[in-house]
Amino acid sequence: MPPSALVRNMGRLGSLGLLTNLSDSMQVVRTTLLDDAQLQRARLHPLSVLVALTIYSGGTGIQGNLTWDPCGAATDVLDECFYKSFGFVEPTNKRLLLAIDISASMTWNNISKYVPLTPRQASAAMAMVTARVEPAY
Repeated sequence: MPPSALVRNMGRLGSLGLLTNLSDSMQVVRTTLLDDAQLQRARLHPLSVLVALTIYSGGTGIQGNLTWDPCGAATDVLDECFYKSFGFVEPTNKRLLLAIDISASMTWNNISKYVPLTPRQASAAMAMVTARVEPAY
């Protein structure tokens, strides 16, 4: 399974009981999501991984009725994949100013009903990606 499909289906794998700390399935997930060549080919954006991490660590799906017990090893792999995916974002090599709205209204709702991140979380993640990728910010 390619990394992008694997990230999207972590909850389903968890609900089927395939993701436990020492399982063979967990080893396949670890190998796939932490392989530089596969991540680069997949062009997996860090925000996509962060959304998957948030959903998986919550233990319940957004749309359906899937539930699972989050596995610590899977959460750790998604976290490491999030940071690893920064390396595959192409920099613009322009000078950028990062400004983030931190007012209370940025925590009222999620970005959409399919993305379990508040605007504050998403903007902070995007600023972090930009700061790690761009040489002049």
